[in-house]
Amino acid sequence: MVWTIEEAQQKLTTLINAASIEPQLIYKQDRPVAAIVEAELFQEFILWHQQRQKDSQVDPFIQLRQILRIIRDWVSW
Repeated sequence: MVWTIEEAQQKLTTLINAASIEPQLIYKQDRPVAAIVEAELFQEFILWHQQRQKDSQVDPFIQLRQILRIIRDWVSW
């Protein structure tokens, strides 16, 4: 689901519960500014990133932005 910052603030519990099912994107002025994911998925990302960091010095936020674009495109279809 896609949320505005205001909706996310007002419905934080609902947002967190929904994140256990699928990533939740938070938008500000039609631009994604945050993603809420379940803790296990985030931990998997951290482990994946640490492994990749050993192989490459690529900025992890570039990769995270690419992942968020994929999620955004998936959610908006």
